[in-house]
Amino acid sequence: MKSLTIYEILTRYKTFEELCEALDSCFDLHDLGYVDENTQANYIKLSEISAIDLLYMWKQAKKDKSLPPYAELSNYEKAKVTTIYTYVGELIPNENGINDHLGCAWFTVPSDWAESKAKQHGYDSLSEFQSEYIMDDTAGWLQDAIATSNVLICGAGNPPHSKGVR
Repeated sequence: MKSLTIYEILTRYKTFEELCEALDSCFDLHDLGYVDENTQANYIKLSEISAIDLLYMWKQAKKDKSLPPYAELSNYEKAKVTTIYTYVGELIPNENGINDHLGCAWFTVPSDWAESKAKQHGYDSLSEFQSEYIMDDTAGWLQDAIATSNVLICGAGNPPHSKGVR
């Protein structure tokens, strides 16, 4: 299976809507055998970018056959943050499933913190963790991130910068 780069992912969709639909199901692509773990990690990276930035990246990839400078991997990694999904009960009380309609809780942290947590749980890298984890793996992470002042933003339901990916 060939790994797809961020540029290849952006250019494979004819419309921005098709790209967004693919990003909505990006957590299932590797599990279903459609992509390898590196490609899935790239889909996940794209799903964490704000919609307006993603639209600009998609348009530039289509028109100029290149990525904007901030999207180059070296620049992207410098300021990288990671959004992690967990059970809604990790963030707000969910007695008797009263808040199950919200789907999940999410929180955004610096990627180096997330990678450290992933390695503590036996993963070799953050991308390996992202390609394999289920919400059971992240139980307690939100409280750890809060206790160590690593939460940049958090919420329940869909993050404000995506259409929802889990």
